[in-house]
Amino acid sequence: MLIRGEAVVPPGCPAITGTGADIATAPVYLYIHEAGAEGSEVTEAFFSFGRSDDGGAIVTDSLIIPFKSEASLEANNLKDRHLLEPGKVEAEVRAAFCERVANCQGVRNGVCGALGAEAVESVINQLSN
Repeated sequence: MLIRGEAVVPPGCPAITGTGADIATAPVYLYIHEAGAEGSEVTEAFFSFGRSDDGGAIVTDSLIIPFKSEASLEANNLKDRHLLEPGKVEAEVRAAFCERVANCQGVRNGVCGALGAEAVESVINQLSN
């Protein structure tokens, strides 16, 4: 997180204490979709714990990856698994991000280690198989 332009992880980090949603118990929403014009398509992936319309979502950064790349295929594999086993995949996503938050080393170079785009890619990679 950034506060006044400085990268910080305050003691009351919302990912841990849940100034909005508590990621350990909130509903998990997977957003994996293709976007862009033909020839420049990308896959966007991010996760939300809770819903923004209820005022308390914790949302990961978006991962933007080339369409039909290895990472894009992994994201779509996870999306397909979610359609077949929603409860199981949501539990796996929740557990993976809870572990990342519990072991968070903080923001480095402006990137959140627990909920940033690299974390999203890592979780997708871990759970896509």
